[in-house]
Amino acid sequence: MPTKARLARLQRRLDKAGVEHFSAMEFFVKGSSHYNQAHRGYGLNTDPPEYLDHHIIPTAVVWEEARVRLDRPVRLTSVYRSPAYNLAIKSTNPENPRTLWGRGSQHPRFSAIDGQDWNQPWRYAEKIHAILLQMRREGTWVGGLGRYNRFTHADTRPYAASWG
Repeated sequence: MPTKARLARLQRRLDKAGVEHFSAMEFFVKGSSHYNQAHRGYGLNTDPPEYLDHHIIPTAVVWEEARVRLDRPVRLTSVYRSPAYNLAIKSTNPENPRTLWGRGSQHPRFSAIDGQDWNQPWRYAEKIHAILLQMRREGTWVGGLGRYNRFTHADTRPYAASWG
């Protein structure tokens, strides 16, 4: 659990960047496998190191715009993943070497967000993906975009990548 002071610092960064629909606490979601005792990822995720906090701001801005365009509440389901947790859940990104360094999963860098519609994840996953894809085509952002049945992944790596 992040300290109140850390949450306040991250909230100031989010506010300064114009992120209005997400609170700092939402970026500390651990992912469902972290809480599932039957999963090998149980208990393995951690809060991101504070020195990575600046990495999430550009991704939060992308999701803020997507949320505004969707005009529906969005739930962040996976943001930071510790390297051990990322390995345990077998991240599906085909480029993923499951390390903090180099190409691959952006979750251990604290620059990726998996999100879904707050109330109906199965209904709006395609719509959220379409909005993010349109934003990328417009040049609003550059990065990775993945489409899954119940959620959409977007990160702010320095090049476009797509899967799913």
